[in-house]
Amino acid sequence: MTISEKQIILQGKQACYCCLREGHRAKRCYKRPKCSKCARSHFEVMCPESENKSSATLTSTCRSTVLLQTVVVRVKNRQNKDKYVRLIFDTGSQQSYVLNRTAHELGYKPLGKEIIQHALFGGDLTSPVHHDVYNLQICSLDGSYECTFDVYGQEQICSSIPIIPSGPWLEELQRKSIPLTDLQYPTTDIEILIGADVAGRLYTGEVIELESKLVAMNTRLSWTLSGKVPGKKGKKGIAMTVTNLFVKEASVSDLWALDVLGICDPTHKMLQADLDKATEEHFLSSVIVNKESRFEVRLPFVDGHPPLSVNLGLAEKRLQSTIKRLKSGNLETEYQKVLTGWELEGIIERVPIQDSEKPSYYLPHHPVVKVGSTTPVRPVFDASAKEPNKCSLNQCLEKGPNLIDKIPSCLARFRRNMIGVSGDIAKAFLQISVSEADRDYLRFLWLENGQVVQFRHCRVVFGVSSSPFLLEACIRLLLNSTQNPHPFVAQLKQSFYVDNCITSLKSVAEAREFIEVASDVMRERQFDLRGWEITGDPETEKPTSLLILK
Repeated sequence: MTISEKQIILQGKQACYCCLREGHRAKRCYKRPKCSKCARSHFEVMCPESENKSSATLTSTCRSTVLLQTVVVRVKNRQNKDKYVRLIFDTGSQQSYVLNRTAHELGYKPLGKEIIQHALFGGDLTSPVHHDVYNLQICSLDGSYECTFDVYGQEQICSSIPIIPSGPWLEELQRKSIPLTDLQYPTTDIEILIGADVAGRLYTGEVIELESKLVAMNTRLSWTLSGKVPGKKGKKGIAMTVTNLFVKEASVSDLWALDVLGICDPTHKMLQADLDKATEEHFLSSVIVNKESRFEVRLPFVDGHPPLSVNLGLAEKRLQSTIKRLKSGNLETEYQKVLTGWELEGIIERVPIQDSEKPSYYLPHHPVVKVGSTTPVRPVFDASAKEPNKCSLNQCLEKGPNLIDKIPSCLARFRRNMIGVSGDIAKAFLQISVSEADRDYLRFLWLENGQVVQFRHCRVVFGVSSSPFLLEACIRLLLNSTQNPHPFVAQLKQSFYVDNCITSLKSVAEAREFIEVASDVMRERQFDLRGWEITGDPETEKPTSLLILK
């Protein structure tokens, strides 16, 4: 799109040319974003200097995982301040780069500025860009090698690059005594790019081809591992992003991604549909019915996800703030009652001593107060908590289809007939068991008699990104497999939005019958449908006050 074409779309949406949001014009915009290209008040995607420049991100069809040459090093400065960062070797780039934020964090001062014009994939040239020049000092983690070289400051080098996945190649590397710093300090962020100007003097020439056809190459900083990962197949038909290690300029897709324009890239829709299908297949292949007649599920981890960090230190700090908050509100006893009740009901359990060293993830938690409720205070768990340069649990889980898309159809069915019916499942997430193999990823800490105690969840946790999908999938599986022949079962299949049952019927008598059938069917897997309400008047065809069915 040209700038004028983009402006026509914004004009049709009555959106601002500066911040791209609806409801006001540019002259009344108070956000005034600053363009990094021309310093005027607009986003880069609307900058005339970015027109006709292609993106440096190449999309292609690929079914295998390819490892790139990455290592973790230590960056130092003259004040003896250092930081562990992940760098990548790219001999296709003539220059070396460092993230501006990394240089600023370590207190590096620019030696000067240079103007560079980047050649992108396909031969396109960018506009000239000013770059700060830094003299960077890096060394290997064991301190055996240290060097300095000039690099250019850059806002973004490339997108996140996954670390080395598990496989027999790791055992082979261990047998050959080849250490990988990527495994010692796992992170997906790239903060330094070593180009052809520096890479040559860092390679040692020692190359070892593994049985898996992966190639281990030694550098003065550490060993690297590269090549196609055998047996790591991508989802069929998925278009994956191949990282091109040049500087990314403004892309047309950046404009498409703006929800205010109502435009969506069709490639993204295809990709998400394939991911949703794979997530559904994983659920169906792993779900079981346990001895309590409950569904027992596995967490749907993203294929090839980075390893989770054991964020025990973060959980301990958050526990201290939670205890302080509970004491200030005199809520510590009520909070303890909830956890004690959960333990008695089998919702949580203490971590066995023999499992204390297993790979795990700790969920920080805090109290939420609801005045007037039967449970005035309850714990809420944070599965998005993460340490710097590490991955949270939510980042490693598939979320499944977007359930918000179901809302319009639910509301339409609620208005179809004269009598509206609604109910919900009591403690819906807590009625689904989690496989014992995944419970250590749902640990949390609590304080008892001055001692920190480790617990873990045995049921699905509200606050974990995959939980709504797991609940919706369990309900759908129950309704598809029930042996109840009543015709209302078909209507019940279309009536759920997460844990809410919403539908409409022709009469109050039908509504009562529907409630009885729905409650019986859901009870098969320990789901308690309650809180039923009826609304509507079949004679006047007008809404009336709610009639609560007890």
